[in-house]
Amino acid sequence: YVQWFQQIDAKTFEKLLDLFQYEEGPQEKNWNSLMADAKDAILLLAIQIRGVAMGSDIRGRISQKHFTDLPFYRLTNVAEKMLAEHDRENQLAISFQLEQTVEDCFRSLGEVYQHLDEYGLSIHIVYLLDRTESQLRRVRDLVALVIRHSRDSRQIALFLENLVEDSHRRRSIKALLSDSLSLLSRKIAERTAETGEHYITRTRREFYLLFKSSLGGGYVTTFTTLIKFGLYTLGLNSFFFGIAAGLNYSASFLLMFRWHFTLGTKQPAMTAPALAAKMHKISDPAELQKLVDEIIHLVRSQVVSVMGNVIGVVPLTILMCWVWLLITHKTFITEEQARHVLHEFTILGPTPLYAAFTGVLLFAASLISGWADNWFAFHRMTTALSHSRRLRSVLGEKGARRLAYYCKANISGIVINIALGFLLGLTPSILHFFGIPLDIRHVTLSSGSIGAAMATLPAEELLRWPFWGAVLGIASMGVFNISVSFSLALWVAIRARRVQGPQREIVFKAIWRRILSQPGTL
Repeated sequence: YVQWFQQIDAKTFEKLLDLFQYEEGPQEKNWNSLMADAKDAILLLAIQIRGVAMGSDIRGRISQKHFTDLPFYRLTNVAEKMLAEHDRENQLAISFQLEQTVEDCFRSLGEVYQHLDEYGLSIHIVYLLDRTESQLRRVRDLVALVIRHSRDSRQIALFLENLVEDSHRRRSIKALLSDSLSLLSRKIAERTAETGEHYITRTRREFYLLFKSSLGGGYVTTFTTLIKFGLYTLGLNSFFFGIAAGLNYSASFLLMFRWHFTLGTKQPAMTAPALAAKMHKISDPAELQKLVDEIIHLVRSQVVSVMGNVIGVVPLTILMCWVWLLITHKTFITEEQARHVLHEFTILGPTPLYAAFTGVLLFAASLISGWADNWFAFHRMTTALSHSRRLRSVLGEKGARRLAYYCKANISGIVINIALGFLLGLTPSILHFFGIPLDIRHVTLSSGSIGAAMATLPAEELLRWPFWGAVLGIASMGVFNISVSFSLALWVAIRARRVQGPQREIVFKAIWRRILSQPGTL
């Protein structure tokens, strides 16, 4: 709409300017009421702004506690004073005071945005802020229009452009959702960036610790895999099997979280925001090289963690299946089941597609985690839990406070593990109900299934194509699980931090130069 307005030809625009001619001749008295309407609009907008800003949703998020100290409170008084003044010079001086008050209002709204970034956001409050900012801009434009009685085409054009743009934006659901999602994605990105820093290793000791924690994640996944095969023997229907599988996965992921083990495929959604947070100073060559170094460290960390998971889960699964064989004199799974596993995971089938879809679910779990963290902060649950009478009666005052601060520090991790477990377990059942043939292919869980198949099949079977096709399928799972979830998380982080296209291109070119010139750094 604004572009259409800017393309109006000069002759049409001159006719449009006639509508902004305030001087009234004797034969044309009161034909143009724009001046009076503009003055009324300034006063009406000032009253509306003051009413909304004095509400608890906005006023409670500004550092100035007493409402009379807020610029919104002064806005109406200054507007009335300017409109009641008839002396030209005095009116001009008061208009400058009004413009300064408007700028103070913008700064106060900036405090509200900072509060939302830190303590969580609400679409309702974002809508109020967006509308109030639009009204403040309208007041500023109307003041400039009223003060300048002369035919100022530039000022009139600017006023009309802002009027059209604000009117369109006020009616746009897309604009509201865009602003809300931008703030929410920034909240998610900042929260996960803090966690993601722990998954980027830079020294040999950090690599060793990450590999060690990834081995632990693989060990836990062994029992997850064995329980999953045990669930098949219960004869559950698709939905209840999905519920049981989700509980199995969630319990395993929570144990990993509690014991500080690492699930490699969960890392990308955490590390991408940490990476995007460092894309703002790339105009400096030294900072650009630091960013490239960080990306190299990140790639290594991803490879090490996935390898640690696989190296942990496969041998232990084989060992547990052999122990089962020694105790019961039966294989843990049948040869038919083992061959079915190899057939399902072959790279020549839909395994890469399923692995990419699993990457989407890994990313979705991080979004759910970010939303939960935002909800917990916005509703001040730390204070609510620490002052809960029921919790205090059961746990005592110190116990309730410890629980509140534990939830504050770990709510994101708890939710992401529960969400990921049920997404991986229940999603296939729901999709199959609607006739959508999508399945889950998670590299660590699937590696455990391959380990069970290796312990069951004769040795000669491991030299044939079905086995190696499944091994290549496992490799493709690692690639697609990580690349898809990382790409989506990086897109959200870049959007939240408003990293522009030219900046991204500079980073990508620098990475390719490093790979081509120093391939050994990978």
